[in-house]
Amino acid sequence: MKTRIGALLGLILALGLFVPFVGGGTARAAQTPADCVGMDSYVVAYHQVGVAYMAALDGLDMSDIEHWATPEFTQAQGALATAIASVNALIPPPIAAPLQAKAVESLLMFQEMLTEVETNGVMAALPYIDIMQTASAELDAIALPLEAHCQIAILDNDDDGTPEIGPGSVTAVTSQIDPTAAL
Repeated sequence: MKTRIGALLGLILALGLFVPFVGGGTARAAQTPADCVGMDSYVVAYHQVGVAYMAALDGLDMSDIEHWATPEFTQAQGALATAIASVNALIPPPIAAPLQAKAVESLLMFQEMLTEVETNGVMAALPYIDIMQTASAELDAIALPLEAHCQIAILDNDDDGTPEIGPGSVTAVTSQIDPTAAL
């Protein structure tokens, strides 16, 4: 159980669950609604926060959080602190202010959870898992309509490596399990 929680935390940290997509580029339609003016440059800057966040996590073994020592936690906390400061420093168009506020709130909550894990072990993350899922759903509830209205890809909503307008499509992965294979 502890290993699964550790792996989940590593995945969340590596993906930067509440940090913007880390790839480049934005999709954009030709006509921009008046309240979406400025979204292009905002989204580019928002994506750069994600790029910097992932670079700051470089070298951390995300699959082994339960065995991290102080230097690993310090590196992860530094990456989160920088991401929070960077998102706070952005000046969003008024239409994107709720997105930015939710992203910062979510990052702060994740930072708190990471502190709990460092202080009390990986099982201290359990109370945060439902909270993080709720925060992710709340962020989607803000981002998806904003993406559709402004016709701009903000988040990688289906985790396929490319930001898309809307939820994207999750490709089902099927695997063949050999029942005769050794455990």
